[in-house]
Amino acid sequence: NKVYWAVTDETPILGDFIEFAKDGVDAVAFDTTWYDGSKNYTLYDASDLYGFAKLSKDKSEDFYEETIKLGADITIPNDGEAEDWEDNAPTFSWQSICPSTGFQGTFDGQGHVINGIYLNNTASGSNGLFGITGTNAKVHNFSLKDSYFYSSQAIIGSIVGTARGAFDSIYSSAIVKTSGIQIGGII
Repeated sequence: NKVYWAVTDETPILGDFIEFAKDGVDAVAFDTTWYDGSKNYTLYDASDLYGFAKLSKDKSEDFYEETIKLGADITIPNDGEAEDWEDNAPTFSWQSICPSTGFQGTFDGQGHVINGIYLNNTASGSNGLFGITGTNAKVHNFSLKDSYFYSSQAIIGSIVGTARGAFDSIYSSAIVKTSGIQIGGII
């Protein structure tokens, strides 16, 4: 697989990526080729993770009765440390997985780590690695490190903004801030 990174106006980007970037998000190029209808999927890199978020947003996919696993530690290539990102935003921004439909599948991190997520949202809604999880969601067995989440108006947590479902064996050292009304460290 080829991976393209959106860095400057001169950087080559895939056509579908242009649509994702129009939302005002500097984003890692995404890959959705792993989503083949098999109901069991494994994400290996940042482009797969961004593809997961894109599918949930563009196709209103909730992943009901589907399993998404991490097959490796995933690092978003943001410069610096999360504690510096409030004043110096990194290059790549994040949009939550299932920000409106609610994730209804299983997300199994298989003990892996996600590093470098940066979310700075001024719109209302639920935000985190996942925006919303539904009653059928199972989210477990991973760590979220060196990440930063901020929302001025919304519900926010590092793993999920609005949580339903089952959660276990999750560690987060992410920074979570809001000037809004609801905040949680993990959910």
